[in-house]
Amino acid sequence: MAILVPSFSLAFMVADEHIDRALFNVFLTENVYLAYAEQFLLSEQIDAIDINDCLCD
Repeated sequence: MAILVPSFSLAFMVADEHIDRALFNVFLTENVYLAYAEQFLLSEQIDAIDINDCLCD
């Protein structure tokens, strides 16, 4: 499926050390973002993106 556009903003916050890197990666790998999206967004509001592109090293 997809990742939410706000997650990109969160990735920038990780880079700026405002959000914990490990916690952000769990948010992605455990599909927390997708559970949120499916509950609160319309399917057309969810963009298909590879989470591997968003994981922080």
